[in-house]
Amino acid sequence: QVLRDEFGKNPAQISNLVGPLYAGLGNYWGTIEMLNCVTDEMLAPGRGGDWVEPEWKQMMEHNWPSTYWAFHNLWSWAYSNIAKINEKLPNPVFASPEAQAELRTLRAFYHYVAMDNFGNVLIAENLTSNPEQKPRVEVYNFIEKELLESLPNLSTDVASTCSRMNYYVAKMILAKLYLNAEVYTGT
Repeated sequence: QVLRDEFGKNPAQISNLVGPLYAGLGNYWGTIEMLNCVTDEMLAPGRGGDWVEPEWKQMMEHNWPSTYWAFHNLWSWAYSNIAKINEKLPNPVFASPEAQAELRTLRAFYHYVAMDNFGNVLIAENLTSNPEQKPRVEVYNFIEKELLESLPNLSTDVASTCSRMNYYVAKMILAKLYLNAEVYTGT
């Protein structure tokens, strides 16, 4: 039996506390699949009397209602996960530079998804502020800063950080950020 005040003192226990923050990633595809039809990434063809739903056609034609549920779900998914991370970041259990880097990288990923899909979005660094919408370039700079500051403290041991935010995942997010920098920043 481990008392609540004594839990989180070793890496295995900290991993158990961080684990639920990764649960939101399990719903990534379910959240974004419909929105992939807005781009040329995915196509859901309807042929004659075959399977045809108006939603897929609306997505391909960029003719969806302003209250379309898929956009609301993606926004809610990103910011509810950011809020969960912001709730944990100040906890002394996560005070180590490694834990802070992992959580900041995960939070940067969610900000990246929001910025990539919506452009000007909120930068939510903590739970106490009431974040305002920021221009895409400011969000880009925030994500880049979070990742670059986290890199030195992220694990490079792939075996022990499999399916977690590590050095290589942060580099992947940075690569996606830099590949699209002209769209995000104008330069």
